[in-house]
Amino acid sequence: MAALTGADVIGRYVLNSPISGTDELIAAAMALLIFGSLPLVVLHNEQITVDITSGLFRGRAKRLQVFIVDLFGAVTLGFLAVQLSVLAGKMMRNGDHSTFLYLPFGSLAYVLAIMSALAAVLSLALAFYPRAERMDL
Repeated sequence: MAALTGADVIGRYVLNSPISGTDELIAAAMALLIFGSLPLVVLHNEQITVDITSGLFRGRAKRLQVFIVDLFGAVTLGFLAVQLSVLAGKMMRNGDHSTFLYLPFGSLAYVLAIMSALAAVLSLALAFYPRAERMDL
């Protein structure tokens, strides 16, 4: 993405000939990068967190806190997956695509929905089978 952006900037401002479709490719690549990394972020517990209450709980209370946070994450990611699936279906029926390269938006939205659903399943699994290092017992 960085190389494509750099080449487009050079082409646009130096050679007065931008690379056609760069904006669409970068937007699709960003979406795939962000949503494609969601399952790994959840699996390795690398999401951004605010540890306001983490020092207050030990033992069973800590397990309950981790369970509730993971369950909330699973529900939120599951909701996102459902909404993206609905949107993808509408886009597929309408034949929505990008303007220049005709990239199908529906297919992209389905991939994003699948990645969100996978992240939701992993978050749900971690709620019921937490890793010991997350407990800080």
